[in-house]
Amino acid sequence: MQIEHENTVMEFESGAHIERNTSGDRVTFEYYGPADVAIGLQFDDFAKACLYADLQDYVGGFCEEGTGKRGVPPRLAKTGSDTVLMVYYATQHAQGIEWTARFFDAPEKVVRRAIEHVQLSDERAAFDERPEMEEFS
Repeated sequence: MQIEHENTVMEFESGAHIERNTSGDRVTFEYYGPADVAIGLQFDDFAKACLYADLQDYVGGFCEEGTGKRGVPPRLAKTGSDTVLMVYYATQHAQGIEWTARFFDAPEKVVRRAIEHVQLSDERAAFDERPEMEEFS
């Protein structure tokens, strides 16, 4: 897949991509869904942005609109899957692997396995530059 946007740092087979944005000294990464739809989430960490993209693909996409009021997007909550919820929480701004493990009262290795499961479920990235999850633990 060819990079169409100047700031694109990763593209996915689904047509989604991640863009790198710089404002002063701050660098953020924003996920854009298929058809160039901005989800409105910016990540300070490239690894979290990639994991978020993996999760979007893993569940077939989900909508973040109003999530702040609900806590978790309904499509994710309806899965009933701790794996899906663990990965979603691990991508959130103030959370990570350690926080998610405490929230689920589980060892960190369980959260890491959930992350690996979602990442390895399919070879989605057009580039082999997926960051290590320890980068945001």
